[in-house]
Amino acid sequence: MKEIISQKKWVYTLYNTDDGMLLSVVCGGVAMFNVDVFLSDEDVKNLSKDEALLDKLSEKIRNNPEQYMHNS
Repeated sequence: MKEIISQKKWVYTLYNTDDGMLLSVVCGGVAMFNVDVFLSDEDVKNLSKDEALLDKLSEKIRNNPEQYMHNS
């Protein structure tokens, strides 16, 4: 089951799943696609301390989606 925890339209959606916290980031230009990455335990802990963490992670993924495509 996927439950939406946080969402920024056309940027990311954060889901709580049975397997952990899943960050789905919108990537691409002409052809849009999502890159899904499970957050590490450390990232999940830091979410409450750093409100901009999802924006930072999304930008890193969007700038180099190939590096993260194997993590989903």
